Amino acid sequence: MDKRDTVMKWGQAKFEFLALREEIHKALASGKTAKRIHADLKSQNRIKMSQRSFYGWLRHERLFGPLMVAADIASMRTKRTQHHPLPQNTPSPLDNQEDEQ
Repeated sequence: MDKRDTVMKWGQAKFEFLALREEIHKALASGKTAKRIHADLKSQNRIKMSQRSFYGWLRHERLFGPLMVAADIASMRTKRTQHHPLPQNTPSPLDNQEDEQ
């Protein structure tokens, strides 16, 4: 196997986990271990992520609940900017930094 086949792009593990999230949770609820779930998905070539990444995403899910999807994040940003707009044309403290040196 070529090394390029095993190297993942940054963030790909997250997408793999999100795509299979419901299936993973159902397998956990049915009594399968995280190790067994990862091994099964890996042997079926459904994921490329390492066991360590898989465990990390499981831990993230357990700590923070279901992950927010991009649409939720975008709607939160829209709501935040509607209620608390950023100041326009506010000078930065770094603008005058050259003058002080």
